[in-house]
Amino acid sequence: MKSYLTQIISVVMVFFCTVFVSLAAEEGIVSVTVLPFEDRTTGEMNTDISSTLRQTLSENKYIACVPASITLSYFQTLEPSYMWGEKKDGQKQGGIVWQFKTFPVARARATLPADFIVHGDTIGSGEGRVVNIHLREFSRSEPVRTITLTVWSEEEFMAGLETAAGRIGSWIIRAKAIDLSEELIREYLAGLIGYGDAVTELRRLADLDSSSMPVFALLLDLQKRHVVGNDRDLIETGEKVIALYDPKVGEDTRYLLSLDLDPYDITASVYERWAEWSEAIKLRKLAFQRYPFGRAAHEQKIGMAYLQQGISFEKKGRVDDAMDSFINAMTHLPEQSEPYISAKEAFERLQGHK
Repeated sequence: MKSYLTQIISVVMVFFCTVFVSLAAEEGIVSVTVLPFEDRTTGEMNTDISSTLRQTLSENKYIACVPASITLSYFQTLEPSYMWGEKKDGQKQGGIVWQFKTFPVARARATLPADFIVHGDTIGSGEGRVVNIHLREFSRSEPVRTITLTVWSEEEFMAGLETAAGRIGSWIIRAKAIDLSEELIREYLAGLIGYGDAVTELRRLADLDSSSMPVFALLLDLQKRHVVGNDRDLIETGEKVIALYDPKVGEDTRYLLSLDLDPYDITASVYERWAEWSEAIKLRKLAFQRYPFGRAAHEQKIGMAYLQQGISFEKKGRVDDAMDSFINAMTHLPEQSEPYISAKEAFERLQGHK
């Protein structure tokens, strides 16, 4: 009877936790289970630490903590101990003696589903306490982060827990930044949030993980949809994506291709609108070396940039520079095309004046 009732309780608790995690995922939110901490001094469970961490983590809009009622129910339950019976006034009487039982933390750590699990232990009390806080992904057996607090007063203890929760929240969001960013884009495309709000949130996620090329690529993809008055943002984000992009990392290239995003073209196009031809040419030549997709388009645009640069130099009286630019333009433009013919005629005209 004991094992049967325990199994029922376990199944029910896991079911509710699974439902909670699924709902959080649908909302684009990271689910976190904060387990009671093991007090190695008393041998009991400490729910004060987990409660403080849970409360602070729940203040993050991207994090949903599994309710304490679900978590605690998985640790504490009433189980039948034994049955008793007797006769009183000729009547049979009996019943079940129930036992309040606490399960070990390791049991829930292995089976309670969530994106992330926060657990740990504490040693000592009052003056002099050590708290070990572990963060791990549900699919991994080893913690991805560990924080150890050594405190000597209640004030240090509470302040340390709040700081630790903040750091844990940042780690969690950093680990899930791409998923959260993609969900933001879906919400924007569905008309659930406006452009300004989407950009603000994407920038915040990018700041949390400043080395994530995909997050900045998503931000650039969003910004390119609003080109008017957005040039400086496109330059800033585009150059960030280019700096983070590693052509040796296949995942980087596949991600840009999945978005149909060419950061070199987007950024160079802004410099061309600003008539900063040298910067545009430099970026497009870099694309030849590092991002070969769309090479034909880049080459033609390099030729057009050289042609416009030559025209600019000619207006400024820099004849030699203009002639060099026109020669470079012809090198990159298709023969017999109108821009090629224009560059050739301009070069011959200047050559005839020398």
